[in-house]
Order: sequence, then structure tokens, then C-alpha cells
Amino acid sequence: MVNAVVGLASMTDTLFPKGSDFGDGCSKKGICSKPNEFKTVAMAVEKSACIISKDMVDGDASALKGAFGGLCKFCNACRKVFRMPKQT
Repeated sequence: MVNAVVGLASMTDTLFPKGSDFGDGCSKKGICSKPNEFKTVAMAVEKSACIISKDMVDGDASALKGAFGGLCKFCNACRKVFRMPKQT
């Protein structure tokens, strides 16, 4: 599972190429208008996922907990800036 997270994180910055900001979806238009900002957050997510993978292999539960917290922080930061609020 961790390898899947690392794999997904490594391709995050390619999910919204220039010109893909049309139609209905859950992402804000800022992903395409602020590609460098999105890429910075995507790279932080990838780095955090790689740290989690290493900590899983090392069996360091304390480090893993910290690394997972970092991943959540970056995921939430991205959602706050680039994701549309859920419609209820």
C-alpha cells in the first residue's frame, strides 16, 4: 500500500496538465493557473510519502507517525487551496 501512495504522489504534478481546466470537477481552476505552486505542494507530498515508505521498512513507529502527520499536512494544504468544497 505504501508503494501505491509513493507512486500516486510521484505523478501528482502531472495530473492536471495545461489546458485541462475545463468542465465540472472537484478541483479549482488555480491548479492550471498556478502550476508552480501546485508542483511545490505535489513535491512535498511525494517527499513525505517516500519518508513514510522508508520508515515502514525501518520499522520506526515514532518516525512513521511524524512522517504521516507531515503527509496529512501537505495533503490538507493542497485541498485547502486547490479543491472545491464538497457539495452536499
